[in-house]
Parts: sequence; structure tokens; C-alpha cells
Amino acid sequence: MRLKMSWFNKEIAIQNFRSVGWISIAYFLLLLFTLPLSILMMLTGEDDNFANYYDDLISFNIEFQFMMLMIVPLLIGLFIFRYIQVKPMADFMHSLPIKRLRLFDHHFWMGYLLLFLPVILNAFFLVLLYFFSNHQGLIELKDIGDWLLVYFMYGSLIYTVTVFIGFITGISVVQAILTIVMLLFPTGIIVLIYSNLDLLLYGFSQAYAWDIRTSALSPITDMLDYYYYEVSWLRLIPYVLLCVIFYLLSKFLYLKRPIEAASQALAFPQLKPIFKFGVTFCFMLLGGMYFAEVQGQVGWIIFGYIIFAILGYFLSEMILQKNWRVWNAWRGFFTYAGLTTIILLIIVFDIFGYETKIPTGEEIEGVYVSEDGYSYFEENQFREDNKLTSKRSIEQVRKLHEALINDKQNQTINPNYHPDSKNIYLIYYLEDGSEVVREYFIQHSQQYNELLKPLFETQEYKEIQEPWMSLEKEKVDSISLNSPFISMELSDPIKMEAFMQKIKEDYQKRSYEEMQYRENNIYYAEFQINDEYYHANFSDQDEETITWIKENFPDFSLAAEDLLHLVILSENHSEEILWELDNWKEGTDYWILEETGHIETVLEANQSIDWEDNYTVGVYDKVNNGYLYTFQVNKEDMPALILEKMK
Repeated sequence: MRLKMSWFNKEIAIQNFRSVGWISIAYFLLLLFTLPLSILMMLTGEDDNFANYYDDLISFNIEFQFMMLMIVPLLIGLFIFRYIQVKPMADFMHSLPIKRLRLFDHHFWMGYLLLFLPVILNAFFLVLLYFFSNHQGLIELKDIGDWLLVYFMYGSLIYTVTVFIGFITGISVVQAILTIVMLLFPTGIIVLIYSNLDLLLYGFSQAYAWDIRTSALSPITDMLDYYYYEVSWLRLIPYVLLCVIFYLLSKFLYLKRPIEAASQALAFPQLKPIFKFGVTFCFMLLGGMYFAEVQGQVGWIIFGYIIFAILGYFLSEMILQKNWRVWNAWRGFFTYAGLTTIILLIIVFDIFGYETKIPTGEEIEGVYVSEDGYSYFEENQFREDNKLTSKRSIEQVRKLHEALINDKQNQTINPNYHPDSKNIYLIYYLEDGSEVVREYFIQHSQQYNELLKPLFETQEYKEIQEPWMSLEKEKVDSISLNSPFISMELSDPIKMEAFMQKIKEDYQKRSYEEMQYRENNIYYAEFQINDEYYHANFSDQDEETITWIKENFPDFSLAAEDLLHLVILSENHSEEILWELDNWKEGTDYWILEETGHIETVLEANQSIDWEDNYTVGVYDKVNNGYLYTFQVNKEDMPALILEKMK
């Protein structure tokens, strides 16, 4: 019996409650007002639709809940071991006839209990509301379980990290700052490294690097992504492992930590070089990234590296020495500068051939080419199912890649964007299972038309870019046709087959230029297969499709009499003004056409795919007076009747 009772010490427990009990009580009350009482007020209120406002329990005052999730574990972790940061208190506690391990466990688990007792009590009240109220679907037992899981996941990790950092430093303020840095460090350092590699390595794909969902590496950024990823008990496993690791490390450091480390910036001298050069390195990367965004010139980026590295180095020295007179500590900085310069030169001069590497045709199993990296990088399986495998396509991609590499000298860090600018993503899948990924920005895509046109016009590429192209007519349940004015459903198998044939034929006829610059796709078809939907855009230029629709649904397509007016802008006017049409009057840079004959004349003019020396035409519908789309008409192709009116 004595052995069982010896772990618990009443006096220490009382002292712990005095130190952090007030935080626990405040936490309990805040949670009580945030969830159980708020839900009870909704259940007894007059609004019967409240269940539609919230997806789960976290969505109740979500910002406030996440703020509590970050702050409360941090505060309890700071105060529960506060005595080790104050020399007199540390001397007193360690003079008691209690072993260090027992003292550590007593404080650690008491803090853990005070952290999660308020959460458990509020979960109990939520269960009572579920069983003894007409909750109308607002509360489910699964929601309560998910809510508990979120609080235990993030709260436990933040608490154990705070305790761990407390044994590294002897100052509570430094402990709080280093805890936040530690929690953000995995995501933050990767962001800094990727951003700087994007500056230094031509072709480096920062978007692809982010494909590993770097935000999940930090509990703080992971919380911000809460709504994008399903809560599951499997996600608890890495958090439990990390908590166990930090708990064991904390216990080890507590045994090794000298009592006189109280009030010292770092408790262990061995950590000082790591801290000093780590801070310097992070500041240097931050400086390079900042000046790249603000100025975008190599000279300014180098300036940012140097100035921020100096700032970070001497700031870390001030923290370690607790004195601002550190200007004679240059020796360590020169050592850091020399090593960093060597690393930067290796990257800049591409010693390992990263920038010039193009896999040979024999090495390549398939290749993915896209202008939209986001949709690709969000779906891992998408790349496997949508790679080009024909030898002709692979060779064409290699030629494009070679041309992009040769164009490096014409690229700038912060390039100017033009209407025909685009990003090109290249992903090679090699026979050995590895991947080679590159990303390039093209300021003027027209200079690559000879390389892009043969590739983008192939049936293989078109089917990859538009998933609906490979749909089998037998599997399609229904098709809906939509215009700005009307929507209709196709369920007749014969008509569905005929429509699919027409729209596929039109899409295969589209030239590279039409695929790139067509902005007037105001119609779209929606193909339904079970619970999945596929969208296909089309316009009046898709002749086979429009002709078939007019024959079967005469009221569907857009005619001049459906339009309220056209707005023609001069070549010097920004298209953004088309969104601000209210109460316009004709000016010197734009003209409004309202007569049906004039509208038909402009619509029949040859639409241009160039972006120079053109008129921009904005189209507005009569039903909603809403902006529909724009298109370009070259000055030479604008009808004389309209030019006369524009004088």
C-alpha cells in the first residue's frame, strides 16, 4: 500500500493546482460557453435551421476553438514546470526528498490531467445533450468522438513539445518563443528551402515539392487544413508516437539538466552552435525570399542573404549572451559564411547537372505535360492515369524541354505576365520507377508554338486534358446542357450518343490556338456517371455541336437578340473594366453597341488569337444584364460599319 501511495504527493499536487489550476478552470468555462451552452441555446431558440449551419462540433466558433487549442496547452506547459526557470524555486524543489524522475512524472501528468479534464467534462455534457434533448441532428456521437480526437491530438503534442523545450532553455519567454518556432519549424524550413531552390535552380518545381502536404508536418498548419482532410483515428498514430518521443526526451533532459541552468538562454552549452547557426540559416533564407518577392533581381537577393544572415547571427548571439554588445563575435560568422557560400556556388553552378538533365527516350516509360499544376499535384493517381506514352509524344516533350533549358538566359526571377504567359509542368516517369519533375514559366508562349502545337493537337493529349473525351457512351447515365439562359436534360440514349459524338468531333478539330485562347465557352455539358460528373465546355465555334443542338433544341443557343449589348475596348484599355459596366456612357476608349444588326456584325467578325493591336469585345446578356465573356478582334477584321461608329 505504501508503494502505491508514494507516487502521489499531496503538497506538490496542491502547488501544481495553484500554478495552473486557474488555466484549467478558465479553459473549462470557455469550452462550456463555446459548445454545450451554445448548442443548448440553439436547441431552445426559434431558428429551426441551425443544424444546416454547422458541419461538426469544431465548426462552432472554429477560430476561437483553434486559438484555445494552441494557447492553453502552451500555457500549462509553461507554468507546470515554471520552477526550473527560477533559481530559488529550482533549488528548493530539488532539495526535497523526492527523486527527480518521480518529481518529473508528478508535474508532467498533473499538467496533462489539468489540460484534458475540462475537455472530458465538456464531452460528457455533449453526450448528455445527445441523449436527453431533441438535438435534430446537430450532435452525433461520431462528432463528439472526432472533437475529442482533435483536442487530444493537437493538445497533447503542443503540451509535450512545450515541456520538452522548457528543459532546453532557462527563460520562460524564450521557452514560449522556441515552442512556437519548434511547432512551425518542419513546415517553415521546408517552405524556406523550397522557395530559395525555386530562385536558384532553373526548372525546380516548388508546387511538386509541396505535393507531400508539408502543412501536415506542423500541428499548427495542420489545424488550418482541418476542413480539407478527414479526421480519422489513423491520424492519431504519428501524434501519439511524437508525444511519446518528446516525453522520453523530456525525462532524459530533466535528469541531465543542471540546476544552475535557470535564467540561461540555453541549458546545455552543446546546443549553442546549433541554435546560433540554425537561426542564421533561417534568417538568410528569409532574406533571400523577401527580396526575391519585392525586387526580383539577383543583386538584391544576394544583398538579402548577406544582411539577413548578419542580422540572424548577431540576434542569436544577443539571446545567448543576454547582451547587445556582441559586435566582436565575427569569427563564427565568417565560418558560417564560408560554408554557406560553397553550398550556394554548388547550387548556382549546377555541379550535379540538375538544370540540364533530360532523360533519354529509352529511360522514359511515360511523361505528363500540363499547364495546370494544381489539379495535377492534388491528385497523385491522376498523374499515373494521364501520362503520354507514345514515342512521338515523348520525343516532342523532350524537344520542348531542351528548348526551355536553352531559354534560361532569357528568364528573370520575377517575370512580367502577359495574356499568353503560362506555366509548363513536365513529369517524366522512368522505367526504374523514379520521376524527373520540372516546372517552367513562359512569358510568351507564342515563341514555342512550333513545339507546343504538334503535341497539344494530338488525340492522346486532348483525351488526357479533358477526361470526358474518354467516356464510354454506354456508361453515361444522363447529360445536361447548360447556357446562360436555359438548362435541359438528355436521357434518351440515342440523343446522348449523338451529342457525345458531335462534341468529341468538334473538340478533336480544335487547333492549338483555339484551345489556348478561346474565352467564349459560355455553354457546357455535364455528363453523369453514377455520382461522378464530368464537364465539357463548348461555344458557337463548335459547329457540329451547335448545329445538332439547334436541330433538336432550337431555343438553346445564344443569338444576337439575346444580347443586351456589346462593349468594345480600345487596345489600351484593361479588360478588368468590363466587370464594372453599371451606368456606363460611351467614352473615348470604349464604345457600346445595342442594335441587333451591329451586334450580329461584330459576332460574325473573325476572332483573333493574337494579343497585339486588337479590340477587346465584352458580351453581356439581356436576361441578367450580366457579363458573359470576351473575345479579341483584330483592327483589320473589325467591320467598317463598326469602325465608322467608333470614330
